[in-house]
Amino acid sequence: MIIASVRIIPLTGKRVEILEILRHVQALLRASVGCLSSYIYEECDDDQAILYLEEWRSTDELHRHIESREYLEIMAAMELASEAPQIRFDEVACSQSMELIEALRATA
Repeated sequence: MIIASVRIIPLTGKRVEILEILRHVQALLRASVGCLSSYIYEECDDDQAILYLEEWRSTDELHRHIESREYLEIMAAMELASEAPQIRFDEVACSQSMELIEALRATA
């Protein structure tokens, strides 16, 4: 699984526009092959940054998305940032859930 993230600190007065763009892309991704999920988070600190996350099944599917017209909208949202956005692509090799907590707490 690949997690793509973009953290944007909006220009003054551009927060709503950025959120609208990202929500539109999020709606389009619901029909995309390979997109497992997408999330939009709003930070409550002084920066009031917006964090946009996508989870992709494979690198190839993520690459097709980045080359798509829809990704141009994400890039347009990034253009409305007050500073360079933080962009990351993280490859997840292993994922665990409650079983890890249970296993570790059982030995404590």
